[in-house]
Amino acid sequence: MAPATSIWSGAVDGLWSSAGNWDTPPTAGSDLIFPDGAANLANVNDLAAGTSFASFTVSGDGYTINGAAIGLDGVLDVSHAAGTDTINLPIGFSGTATIEVDQAGAVLVLGGVISGSTGLTKVGAGALDLQADNAYTGTTTVTGGVLVVDGQQPGSPVALSAGTSLRGAGTVGGITATAGTVKPGDTSPAILTGTGNLNFDAASTFAVALNGTTAGTNYSQLGVNGQVSLGGATLQSTLGYTPADHDQYTIIDNKGAAAINGIFAGLPQGATVVVANETFQISYTGGDGNDVVLTHLLGTTTSLAAAPTASVFGQPVTLTATVIASDPGQLDSPTGTVEFFNGSTSLGTATILGGIATLSTTALPAGSDAVTARYNGDAEFASSTSPAITVTVAKSNTTTTLNVAPTSSVIGQAVTLTTTVAAVSPGSGTPTGTVEFFSGITSLGTATLANGVATLTTLVLPLGNDSITAKYLGSANFAENTSATVIATVSQASTTTTLTTSPNPSSVGQSTTLTATLAVVSPGSGFPTGTVEFFNGATSLGTATISNGVATLNTTALPLGTSSLTARYQGDVNYTTSTSAAKIQTVSPATSTSLTANPTSGPFGTTVTLTATVAPASGTGTLTGNVVFMSGTTPLGTAAVSNGVATLVTSTIPGGTNSITAQYQGDSNFGGSTSAPVNVTVAKVDTTSALTVSPLNSGLGNPVTLTVTITSTSTSAVKPSGTVQFFDGAVAIGTATVSSAGIATLTTSALTLGSHSITAKYAGDGNFNASTSPAVTQNVGQLSTTTLSVTPTESVSGQTVTLTAAVTATSAPGTPTGTVEFFSGQTSLGTATIINGVATLTTTALPVGVNNAITAKYSGDTTFGASTSLASSVTVTKADTTIAVTVTPNPAGFGDQWTLTATITAASPGSGTPAGTVQFFTNGTAIGNPVTLVNGVATLSTSAMPLGTSTITARYSGNTNFVTRDAATTASVTQSNSIVDLTSSILNPTAKQAITLTATVSPTNSGTSSPTGTVQFFANGVLLGTGTLSSGRATFVTTDLAVGVDTVTAVYLGDANFSTSTSPDLTVVVGDQTEQFLNQVYINSVGRPATLDELDFYRTQLTVGVPRNKVVARIVNSPDGQANAVTVVYRTFLRREPTFREVLRGLQSQKRSQGFGAEIQVLGSQEYYQTQGGGTINGFLTALYADVLGTAIPSSAEARLTRQLRQGVSRTSVASSVVLSQPGKSAFVTFLYQQFFSTTPTTQQRARSVGILNRGGFVNQVVTDLLSSNDFYDQFANIS
Repeated sequence: MAPATSIWSGAVDGLWSSAGNWDTPPTAGSDLIFPDGAANLANVNDLAAGTSFASFTVSGDGYTINGAAIGLDGVLDVSHAAGTDTINLPIGFSGTATIEVDQAGAVLVLGGVISGSTGLTKVGAGALDLQADNAYTGTTTVTGGVLVVDGQQPGSPVALSAGTSLRGAGTVGGITATAGTVKPGDTSPAILTGTGNLNFDAASTFAVALNGTTAGTNYSQLGVNGQVSLGGATLQSTLGYTPADHDQYTIIDNKGAAAINGIFAGLPQGATVVVANETFQISYTGGDGNDVVLTHLLGTTTSLAAAPTASVFGQPVTLTATVIASDPGQLDSPTGTVEFFNGSTSLGTATILGGIATLSTTALPAGSDAVTARYNGDAEFASSTSPAITVTVAKSNTTTTLNVAPTSSVIGQAVTLTTTVAAVSPGSGTPTGTVEFFSGITSLGTATLANGVATLTTLVLPLGNDSITAKYLGSANFAENTSATVIATVSQASTTTTLTTSPNPSSVGQSTTLTATLAVVSPGSGFPTGTVEFFNGATSLGTATISNGVATLNTTALPLGTSSLTARYQGDVNYTTSTSAAKIQTVSPATSTSLTANPTSGPFGTTVTLTATVAPASGTGTLTGNVVFMSGTTPLGTAAVSNGVATLVTSTIPGGTNSITAQYQGDSNFGGSTSAPVNVTVAKVDTTSALTVSPLNSGLGNPVTLTVTITSTSTSAVKPSGTVQFFDGAVAIGTATVSSAGIATLTTSALTLGSHSITAKYAGDGNFNASTSPAVTQNVGQLSTTTLSVTPTESVSGQTVTLTAAVTATSAPGTPTGTVEFFSGQTSLGTATIINGVATLTTTALPVGVNNAITAKYSGDTTFGASTSLASSVTVTKADTTIAVTVTPNPAGFGDQWTLTATITAASPGSGTPAGTVQFFTNGTAIGNPVTLVNGVATLSTSAMPLGTSTITARYSGNTNFVTRDAATTASVTQSNSIVDLTSSILNPTAKQAITLTATVSPTNSGTSSPTGTVQFFANGVLLGTGTLSSGRATFVTTDLAVGVDTVTAVYLGDANFSTSTSPDLTVVVGDQTEQFLNQVYINSVGRPATLDELDFYRTQLTVGVPRNKVVARIVNSPDGQANAVTVVYRTFLRREPTFREVLRGLQSQKRSQGFGAEIQVLGSQEYYQTQGGGTINGFLTALYADVLGTAIPSSAEARLTRQLRQGVSRTSVASSVVLSQPGKSAFVTFLYQQFFSTTPTTQQRARSVGILNRGGFVNQVVTDLLSSNDFYDQFANIS
């Protein structure tokens, strides 16, 4: 038997064992249902512990169920819409546990322990809260809604699907989020722990709340014991309080030893995160070295000054930005870089020195420029932008220089005009724009400046001495200017004349064409004008005018034989005269032509051979060329002369007697001639006439159509023409004209009742004989009446319409038989057989329109003639349509290829497949051209979808049968990912050598769009500057890379369509061994990198042979070096920066106590006693030993020094005794080795340095000795 279903009513009490609480008391295997509306929502399972049930369904809210453990073989399902149910029963699942909370407003709290070995699957849009320390193993898979874990279940990893989330304050195994959200806590911050690995993908989200600085209590934290892989997930933060400076939040506590894999989307190491207008910096190496930490940054204020504020274009303008902390009590100062802008255009970047960054620029355009300075922030300070200041820039004056080459030329010769335009100091830069060139006041043309030079090549300088000038027309930044005049001299150009004749040879008296072609001799050019005179020897044949360089003369005056012909050009104002070379013209004798035809008679279409014989009129010779054969004035064809004979075979000679001639066209030796005519007689061809009658059975008085087709046996393509006469017996019915297809048609309604013998007689034409068709018998019967009814008379396109034709005899007995054909106008709708006088046809083919002429045509039978019904009026309107619009994929990334599909169907009662076009729109803007429907479907592929959620509309155009309709859907476009590739023009530059960094940003998808916006370039995490993308590339030129090994990265900041991305690290090694050595000496002794001038100076000293220790000593003992030594003392012992006065006082103290004077002074000060010693002797001595010797103070020493202090010995004397003791000196040497070599000294090394001090040497001597040592120098020998 199937297990019973037990439904709780709670009618008796709250115990499961009470039978009255159930419709059917539950037993093992039952399906338990807790419905809405039951009593005793708080109930207790008092059945035997471990009883197993098939399923457990809660369909009402507010239940609280306690009691004994149960087993469950199937699904635990909460199906109501909203509210909370609490089940505290321990549950043992026999297979994979499936818990379904169907609705988003429903919450299921499980307080009992869940056990099993094959995992748990959370289904549905509601929330499941696991509060017990669960014992089940296997993966907890969340396919819908929210999973809250407040208990401990470290043996079960969690897998989140798209749109789901994990929350709570408990412990789980590993966490894998695939487009899911992890949010420690729920309504308030908490610490959520994962004992395994954490794996986000790029579609996932990590959500944290920042309400204070205590993890779990005030801000959200995720603890992870395994490997952390961020995968480009989105970091989502909220801020619930006003953070203090440098407040920190460890949002991911990585308890493992491995570094974090990946980053959050758009947030590389050191990137800033803005939450509720507060700026934070993210670190993936925070906490104990591998935690994700957010640090609140300090505010800044940036001000800007310019000098001068009024200049000309190209004049250097110095921009000075001052950056200070917003908090006037802040001791630290902003560092990093400032980028200067004119409007939104970057002018360049400068490094902050002492709170000031300076940039000198010549890039300000003419006009009133709004200049700002933007501080880019550093590890402690947030970015800020200055108010805009106005710099007025006037146009720069210019000079224009003109060069003409050559200065002496001929008409039409190419002359090159070159002008150079330059800025006048204090302006600078290269002018752009246009230069116009003049000859006197006549413009010769314009040319565009390229690199300050414009060139025009002209052919149109006029004859004579020309005054040439060049006028620079100015630009936005440069004033116009005109060059000095340059004289160019232009002379006449020489010509050549070439003569041709046609035909050549010619015959006596034949017209000959003489053609003279004029050309200009290089370097001249153009077209000569005027006249040409033609000569035969010295005899003038005539004159002709030149047109487009050619002059032509026709003459018949050439004598028999050879003539020496020439053409003489007379010249004009620009071109010299010239005479052609002589052309020999041969004048030939005449010819005669005779013609024969075979046969000279035959029927139309007969093949006739025409033979022309051509011979010289006198003498001998071989003739060539062509003969044209003519019938009267009509050409029959052309044939070539071979051995004096030309032959043409033709079948197109028309009927009748034809006068045929042959016309010889002549050749190079002989003139042309025409034969005498030959008559060819062509007889007519017999024809056959075939007659058809429609309809064969007609009703009395009804029209009958007679059609005759005329054919012949002729092979000619020509068809019979003329007229046909139709007869009923011997009585003529009428006449019709034969068409070009050989067909004649006559319609008559004059046939009487009975049988008729119908014939057609073709009258013939010039090529074809007459013929008569065989007789066709036509029966004319009694009249019939055809009545048509249409249902419905108003329909839509494609709707089924029933046509019913009733055929009856008009005045005779009997019932007509046969068929009825139905028509809409002249278009047949179909045929139906008459049954009992009625023929019926259903059709969906009626066209759209009003008052369609629907008729039924009865074809007649042997007794009854054909008849046609009266036209019925049917109104067919366009059918309505429905549109289904789909967009795939949806959502998708920007630039992805989308497929838009509109399916158009006819709405009932209409039918058929709509045709026409569909226009797609996004947010009201047309996408491409209309798309033609194919089988009712229109598809468009596009990648031009805007970012965000768009309304996609498909507008069907409608057609003759269907109405226009619109339908819409939505599509979402998200940002596409990008990748950055970084290269450097030089990978091993010298110090301060300019290098060009190039970042190429490309999309990861196959879209056609390119990322836009800006790229930030970083060295060792510090911003170098910004470049704007152009065609996917951004460049930045810098000289600011620190000497040594620099790690350079490029961060694309993203735009509306593409997400941010960071390039892989690029290693650039700056400086050679000597430069790196000197720079490190400065860092260790002066506390900063060396300037370029300092590097050049000391490198030169080393090059000319100054000993290394001398160079190092000069750096160490420099004012900056000694001031840094004092600063290090204050930082080390008072944990703060000294004031200017304190530095001066410290410099004086350094002269005492072997250079330890400043240290002893600080250690003996009241400030040290209070701040580090806590204002007690014991605290002072403990701090002194810890700071100087790095050890705890022995009790004996503490007692001795305490006694001295109480006896009046000063703290300065006590500090001096500790500092200058052997342990003090040894500790100092260890400190130096750790600073300079990152190691502790060997016994020998320590002895050497302590020995210098024991011999009375000063601190700076020890520092110099270490920094000038081979060990220190050799650190930079292998630069890589």
